[in-house]
Amino acid sequence: MNSASLAGVVGAVSAAFVTGLLTYLATAWKVRRDLQVEYDRGLRTDRLKAYAQLWARTRPFSRYAPATMDAYRCSRLVESLSDWYYAEGGMYLSTATRDRYFAFMDILAQAGDSDAQARIELLRDSASDLRTQISADVGTRKPPLLAPTGG
Repeated sequence: MNSASLAGVVGAVSAAFVTGLLTYLATAWKVRRDLQVEYDRGLRTDRLKAYAQLWARTRPFSRYAPATMDAYRCSRLVESLSDWYYAEGGMYLSTATRDRYFAFMDILAQAGDSDAQARIELLRDSASDLRTQISADVGTRKPPLLAPTGG
């Protein structure tokens, strides 16, 4: 075999190796990306369900239809939210939402030990902060990714 033929064979083998390696790397990247997208989609679905429950439980602190709160109701809500945290949604909270959830729970627990109505503005503000962060986590305040088409 002459040197030109040998160079051709080495070149073909090298090209095949590089092509195979690039195909493997591209496939591995795509599989990993697809798995991440699937995981993110599942997490988002579960998070939306859990966050909807949490959102609803903050209704007594609505600015426009507030409930009258007393120490007993605050204590009951602390129990209800704690049950939700451990049985339903705590594991889905992002770090930022978890921080706001615990800040709200701290204020709510203190209101359960005293005059809840005296803390109502603080509770409303904290519940509002929690709902704002929930919205940020699930992206419900963002405009749609695709512009609506005229019809």
